[in-house]
Amino acid sequence: MQTTGHAHPFDICPRLRNDVVFLRVDTGIYLRSAETSCVLKGAGAYEWMSVLAPRMTGEWSIAELCEGLDENRRKTAFGLIRTLLDRGFARDMPQSGPDLLPESVLTAFAPQINFVEHFTHADPRTPQELFARFRTARVLVSGAPGGVAAAAVRGLLRNGLAEVVVDDPAWGAEFDAEIAALAGKGVSATVATVPGTPEDLSGYDAVVCAADGAHTAALLDLTRRAHGAEPGPRLLPVVVDSRQVVLGPVSGPAGQPCWVCARLRLAANSDPAAAADFWRELALGPVGARPADAQGSAIARDMVGNAVAFEVFRLLTGQLREDDERHAVIQDLATLESRRERVLPHPGCPLDHGSVAVSDVMDTPSAPVDDADAYGKAAVLVSPGTGIMSGWTDDPIKQIPLKTGRVRLAPAGELAAGAREISAFDTDTILVARTRAVRSAVRAYVAALGPGRHRHPADPS
Repeated sequence: MQTTGHAHPFDICPRLRNDVVFLRVDTGIYLRSAETSCVLKGAGAYEWMSVLAPRMTGEWSIAELCEGLDENRRKTAFGLIRTLLDRGFARDMPQSGPDLLPESVLTAFAPQINFVEHFTHADPRTPQELFARFRTARVLVSGAPGGVAAAAVRGLLRNGLAEVVVDDPAWGAEFDAEIAALAGKGVSATVATVPGTPEDLSGYDAVVCAADGAHTAALLDLTRRAHGAEPGPRLLPVVVDSRQVVLGPVSGPAGQPCWVCARLRLAANSDPAAAADFWRELALGPVGARPADAQGSAIARDMVGNAVAFEVFRLLTGQLREDDERHAVIQDLATLESRRERVLPHPGCPLDHGSVAVSDVMDTPSAPVDDADAYGKAAVLVSPGTGIMSGWTDDPIKQIPLKTGRVRLAPAGELAAGAREISAFDTDTILVARTRAVRSAVRAYVAALGPGRHRHPADPS
């Protein structure tokens, strides 16, 4: 049990995670959170949990929670709380010192601070400290005035960022209404303008760049400067084409994928004509005038802008895990449906991502113990937009008497080769057939890359 900062375990102030649920079972109590679950055995465990759970708010120490109990009951309560702390269902809540922020800020952004508290479990800092880190952060928003970039700026201001920097003087007084509304609540906020994207980005904590076809080349240049730079900001790209918006993945450390990796994966799994249009605009710029709704409807722009602001908020308050940064959010501009997909570095990306460790691909980087385990580990490779394999195509097949697994494999190199469907069979279960199909698909994918295709162009070896 963690006792850092406490002379005695009874001085700990436990707070139960907000996502913990518990149920009575025959042997005791079943506990579950978003990350783990277990069964605690013992007569009366459910009754003790029912009494302690509402009181484990971080306001009272274990000694105060156990006050008035006899020695046996005190040991029982202490043992249960210690187990909850050890298993990660509760944490020692640091006692707040003096307020870091003015009362008006704490009142105006109480929902944001409560949100941080709800989802932050392992960080020793208080929710107010984490929110103060976001509020004082330096964030640059790059993109043409209006559209997704404007929605992102508004979202950042509404979430509590004290200053947003934009890199186009044409923004003018577009955000005066939002700034005035915040001032009415006693909260200061500003939108500063710089004449163009700064060459030195080291002074920023995060950079948001919203790009349609007319600005994708600028995003590529910005990515080259931010990728792998130490020290340097996290770059959150927003790439808009005629059909969809792709938000992320977060760029920065060299080992992480970038938006180019995501677009290469999407190109392999989507309509070749749409992919050709995107890469043509990146190389040559837009052909002809772009329609007024090139970035989707006003509702779609607001949705994406809010999502951008939320990702920056999570990033700067320590809620965005390293694995989360490797995901991209893909939103359809017509249906407004969105999905979140894992992105792996693409071997054809011109940026140097280094070698990808197995731990970067899966949570448990060990050899599968059986076919069921192998099937679960392969799930990270199967995704409709950014996966090496875009999905299973064996649903229409009659699985009697032979079980058939069939997966669609995206082209590894040139898109002209098109997607392939890889099949495998088993006499007993579809799971084994699908596992064999995935293994065959991975071998075919690696073979299609050829020797040395994974190396960076500048690598002489």
